[in-house]
Amino acid sequence: MTKQTIQVGIDGFRLIARRAVDHTGEAFGEPETLWCGTDGQWRDVWISPNPPAAAKVVVQRGAGTFTGVALFAEYAGMRYDKQSKQQVLNSMWASKPAIMLAKCAEALALRKAFPQDLSGLYTSDEMSQADNQTPAPVVEGEIIHDAAPSASEKRREKINRIIKLMQAGGCDSKKKAAIALPALLGREVTGTDELDDADIDALLSAPDMVTERTREALTPQPEAVEPEAAPVEADGYAPEEASDAAPQAA
Repeated sequence: MTKQTIQVGIDGFRLIARRAVDHTGEAFGEPETLWCGTDGQWRDVWISPNPPAAAKVVVQRGAGTFTGVALFAEYAGMRYDKQSKQQVLNSMWASKPAIMLAKCAEALALRKAFPQDLSGLYTSDEMSQADNQTPAPVVEGEIIHDAAPSASEKRREKINRIIKLMQAGGCDSKKKAAIALPALLGREVTGTDELDDADIDALLSAPDMVTERTREALTPQPEAVEPEAAPVEADGYAPEEASDAAPQAA
């Protein structure tokens, strides 16, 4: 989750501080800004071609004195250089390291002196390090290709396709398969494990036929109804049909 902060320039910090003391009537000043190298000796001017190790700013508010110390290693803005594949200083910190570090130290001191006015506010110079670009780690690995399926795996995959075609025709059990397979192959077959390669290829070459013949084989056929036999007299002869004509008188 990204945490957002309000950022202003150092001039905004100075303006807020000045308005605050103008309102209260307090004394306000920044009596000194100092830099030091790795030797720990503080200087009021930095003339070395190398960046300072730290900067210190003292802020006076009323009777109080507030000091802010910023370390170069903690605040320097960096960027990733693709050519050297290393982190290097960004343009502002590379060209003006003493000024940039002093502004960070001043912001620290002003925030101490004016906590009610500057609490939660940060300068863009202080947040330069938050934008430091860290390259993604490069992980070396070997590409492993999937092994080719074996002959038995290929056969099983084909049989599964046939089973799905038969299921589309209503075959959902071994019992029904034992009925449908003979209708498909024209010979007695009780299960798909009895299919040879020629059977498998022939069935897969006509998927619609497999589904349709499976459906036909599993559809109950209506039973034939035999006509009723004519009633037989006791002497074994069927009675003659009555004639509509009246009997003739002798």
